[in-house]
Amino acid sequence: MTLLNDYQVPVFFVTPDINYGLAFVGLVDNFYLITLYDDPLLQYYQDKVEVFCLEQHGVVDYPNTAGHILQHELSQRYIAEHSVGQQPRVVYFKPSPKLDKVIGEQGYLPIGIDSKLNRCLEDKLELSAWADGWMPGFEKGAFDAFDYGLLKQRLGDILVVQTARGWAGQSTWLVRDFEQWQDLGLGQRQVRVSSYLFGKVLTVNGVIWEEQVLWGQVGRQVNPPDERFSSNPMATVGRIWDREVEYDGIYEWLAPIGGRLQQQGHQGWFGLDVIQSEGQYYLIEVNPRMTASTSFYTRLELQAERVPLVLYHLQAFEPETMGLPPYKPANRLQGSQVLLRYHGSPVLEHNSMAPRTWSGDGWLSYETQLSVDRINTIGTAKPEVSEGTESVRFESLEVLVSSEGRLSDRLARLLSQKGKIDG
Repeated sequence: MTLLNDYQVPVFFVTPDINYGLAFVGLVDNFYLITLYDDPLLQYYQDKVEVFCLEQHGVVDYPNTAGHILQHELSQRYIAEHSVGQQPRVVYFKPSPKLDKVIGEQGYLPIGIDSKLNRCLEDKLELSAWADGWMPGFEKGAFDAFDYGLLKQRLGDILVVQTARGWAGQSTWLVRDFEQWQDLGLGQRQVRVSSYLFGKVLTVNGVIWEEQVLWGQVGRQVNPPDERFSSNPMATVGRIWDREVEYDGIYEWLAPIGGRLQQQGHQGWFGLDVIQSEGQYYLIEVNPRMTASTSFYTRLELQAERVPLVLYHLQAFEPETMGLPPYKPANRLQGSQVLLRYHGSPVLEHNSMAPRTWSGDGWLSYETQLSVDRINTIGTAKPEVSEGTESVRFESLEVLVSSEGRLSDRLARLLSQKGKIDG
């Protein structure tokens, strides 16, 4: 039995990483995951969701993008077999021109905006065109055209340099001195240089559905507490929702930003990153699509017996009425998702909860039920582990890292071990 028993439309989530698609598991009856790699995590969901894996059908040495996966004839055949007489709904994490093209050619219904609108809204350099009133001080231009000394005078001693697109750990750099500025060597690339603000980085998911902007609970992003988590101090290594913490006036401050996104034509899921500094809020990033926290946040909502926000994302593009009740925002959720990003060698060597013992860069363990007295651990199953790649994920209903960067006793004890991990 699923949450929406009367909704019988086939929904296909096409993804290079199955973690992105787990938000819909158990929510709709005819839900299918389509992926490339034979991820060990699949075995934990084989009795909970239908999965079509190209690698299990002999497809190797193939580009691991949602667009390429959807383009493959085996994927299209699978979709046709499971949507006879109905228009397939295709969900994806991040839009791309290839996805737009294949979806259009095949007559699928996209559950998400197209890549052109996504690029327009997500581009860090173009964000100022519609959101500069909410942003910290910044300047834009070719990297080599800037005078570092003048930038420091105008923006402060510590600078944040960003390129147009990419994960924070790959497109954002903290610059404290001229040597670090020179080391970036970005040449003629267009960048946005902003003032660095001391404060908390917050994250919030939302959905624009018809005339409504629905808000999830505000959480806190985690930057590396130490170098075990990432060698890049600007990398995001987790998200924490704490039921004991409130952010005064933030929803009133967020409301016009949601309204402006709506005016720009956005529908469905989006995520905002905000910094709280000296009693003020500043917008630093917009993700007009599903976010890395979507699946975990959905699990927290379900744990609290709430109708999850992700179903309203589906309804935003679904022409059929799904019978959803008025959205009831959650404000007492608590949970942590904390990551280790690979940067040279593994921090942890063995995992007693895994289906197999591991001593490399691909270990896995996962339990679908979160618990306050256990930390679930997930290791990457990617065939290649590069600098900055997520290598281990910890999930718990506990607050694993305080706002001051202190690790919970359980997480600290787990990280101090070099042998078995008992959670």
